[in-house]
Parts: sequence; structure tokens; C-alpha cells
Amino acid sequence: MKDIYGVNHTLYEHTDALKPVALDFFATWCGPCKTYHNTHAFKTAYESWGPPGTNEMMLFAIEADGASIATIQSPAFDWSAGTPYPILPTVSPNTSAVVSDYKISAFPTVYVVCPNRKAYTVGQVNANTIKSRMAQYCPTIPNEALNVGVFGFDAPKNLICQSLVPKISIQNLGTSNLTSAKIICKIDDAVVAEYPWTGNLSRFDVANITILPAINTSGLSGGSHVFKYEITEPNGGVDAVPNDNVQVANFKIANDPVDVQIIIKTDAFPSETTWEIKEQVPPAFVAAVGGPYTQQTNTQTLCLEQICYNFTIYDAYGDGMAYNNNVGYVLVKKGNDTLVYFKGNQFTQSKTVSFCLSPVSIENNDLFEQNFSFFPNPVTNNELFIDFIATTNDQLLIDLYDVTGKKVRSLNKGSFNQGNHQINLSGLDLKQGIYIMKVNYGSFITTRKLMIQ
Repeated sequence: MKDIYGVNHTLYEHTDALKPVALDFFATWCGPCKTYHNTHAFKTAYESWGPPGTNEMMLFAIEADGASIATIQSPAFDWSAGTPYPILPTVSPNTSAVVSDYKISAFPTVYVVCPNRKAYTVGQVNANTIKSRMAQYCPTIPNEALNVGVFGFDAPKNLICQSLVPKISIQNLGTSNLTSAKIICKIDDAVVAEYPWTGNLSRFDVANITILPAINTSGLSGGSHVFKYEITEPNGGVDAVPNDNVQVANFKIANDPVDVQIIIKTDAFPSETTWEIKEQVPPAFVAAVGGPYTQQTNTQTLCLEQICYNFTIYDAYGDGMAYNNNVGYVLVKKGNDTLVYFKGNQFTQSKTVSFCLSPVSIENNDLFEQNFSFFPNPVTNNELFIDFIATTNDQLLIDLYDVTGKKVRSLNKGSFNQGNHQINLSGLDLKQGIYIMKVNYGSFITTRKLMIQ
């Protein structure tokens, strides 16, 4: 990128020289950004340990919201005044790609990028802390010819329902070009795949590898398992630093999974939104995650076990999914059943809602089951309507249970003549959450999930 004076800068000219780099992503209109800028943390660090000082690090500020150079140097607040380190705009001749590449969703965001090209957020910290974070996160890289390492992995993670497709990134940390290596995959210490990789990586370059064919998991028992990557034989030789060649991942094989649909509509800033689904029972395994997004409407189908979960959504900026008149929403469905629903203006930083996919034993009379319905779901204003066709003169009994199985309401609505009926269950006075509604009608039983909003 070019700085505000037209001087060109690249990240890797510094990291390849084994110097870590700090990046301050700011917006000219952002009050906290101005406050952090005025602490002179970057200025102090640059003058002490940057090119004017010991030259062991580099620092940049990046105006990440497309402000013009004139705005950056506005007399009202001139970001360049007294700033010795480069300021990079995201307007021409640069682009705003850096914002999406670093998943910037809030200002200011401060990163440390290590010589091994891994990036870490560090917060609005002072100069000494910037230096200590670099020492903490950035390992010493020896000048050895053969040195390959695990850069990261995308799979396996979370809950697995079918076959498993490992995805790993390897990095050449050696001084010689890396042209081959072997990737060994193990599940619970048993070898399940060996992948011979070939290519050509210069020092610090990364290769993203999908290991095919997919690994069949049908022989694995339901529950937690350990996946291990081991990288061996770089260029057919011995790795000089083998301790960074192993990556361990925990995943889980689902028991009796069901498909669940997640629909997220964000506000005008989809990159701010992330979510996770955690099991309610400790150790609270993370079954699924989503975001940050690049578009406003996002639909994903995933599999979950038939147990209880907490769904949590996060907004990095802290204003929920509501901007001006653009209000988003969250919808989690199993078939036609709504498990979670709320609007984007019902939270700021995060919101957690519980839901259950517990298996239910149901005895149904076809005619009664087919003609029994209730609305709205989620329940709003504590008012629930039930429509059904009475086929006998039996009593209608309704019990409501919370997610722990505790009965919280028991309603006897009396008997009904044969024919169509609608009843209003007003004044339930229940806390927000997921409930199981068990309906007894004579000898027939049906069980439904109900959400109180």
C-alpha cells in the first residue's frame, strides 16, 4: 500500500527480515481511535524500537473506512501531525481489501503480525505492551535449511456427522525452498491417512491443503475424538525444528444427528457478526460456529445431536444487528419448528438463547395430530392460540416443561364437542426460553417445542 505521501510499503519486506509489525486500524470519525492515537503508543514504540530506534519492529496506521487523504490531514484533527510512522489510506491508489483480509469489524483494532505471518489482536495497549506482545506471540525462527511447520487448520472442528475432510495449512520456515513433505493424519493415535504433498514454497510461504479422499467416520463411536496432523520428511530429509510439525484438534462424532437451519440477516455491517452453538452440559463443547459474514442474508444447514444447546450471537462493534432502519434477525429452525428467533435490535454486544433437540416419544392419533397446531411460535405478548379438531369428547390437558424437564405449568382446558376449536392460552407468565408442550387428549399424546420470546 502507498502511504499518504505516496511512498510504497509492503508487509513482507519487514516480516521476511524477521521483524514483527504492529498495525493500528482506525477511522477518522472514531472517538476511541483519536483517544488511542493521542496516547502516542505507536509513536513511542516506533521511535524506540522502529527504524529510528533499534530497528527491531515496524508500525503502520491504516485508515480503514475509506476517508480521503484530505480528511486524514484535516485541520480539525490532523492524524499525520507529529506522526513519524506511515499512515496508509484505503482510497485510491490503494484499495479497501486490507479491511476484509484482516476481518476488521470495529475501530480501533490493533494487530501484531509476526515474522511467521501469523496475526494477533492485542487491543489498545501502550508501547511497552506492544513490545511484550511481540515477544510473547512471535517465536524465534532459526536459519535452518529444512524447517516446515503447521500454519493452521480448518478441519476437523466441531461436530462431525458424515465423512471427514482434513484441511491444513503448512508453512516453509526454512531457508531452502520447500518442494515436498508427508502429512500423516491420525485419529485417536491410529493412522487414517498419509498425504504426499509436493509444490514449491519460498521461505514463509504457506500452502493450503485439502486431504482427499475423505476419511470415512462410520467406524468411529459417537462422542469426542482427537485428530492429529504430523508433517514429516521435508524435501525427503529431516526437519531441523520438529516441535512445530504437530497439530492436535478435538472433534466430536454426532449420535443420531438431525439437520438444523441457521438463517442470519445482519445489518449493513455483516463483518461484525459471529455466532456459536455450545452444548449446555459441561464441558460445553462448541458444536458449530458461523461468521463473520460478507453479505447480509446468510443461510447454513448443519447437523446437531438431539440434546440441549446455547446459541450465542456476537456483534464486534457492540450495536447489535441494527443500523438506522436496517434491523436484522436470527432464525434457527428444525423443519417447520422454530427453535430460536429474535431481532437484531434486541442485543448490543451478544445474546444467548437456549434450545433443545431432545428426542421425544410420541403416541399420536393421525387425525388429531394432523389437525393440531399452535401459533405464534415464538410466543409474543404471552399469548398462545391452539387450533385443533376434537374427534371425541375427551378432556384436553396441557403440560409445559422447561429445558431441565421441570413441569412449570399444568392446564386442564376441559372437554370439547367434536369439531373445530380454538383456545387462547393467555397469561402464561413464563420466562423467555425454550419449553416442551405436552398435550394429552384422551388416549392420544403429542409433544411440541415452544419458544417464549
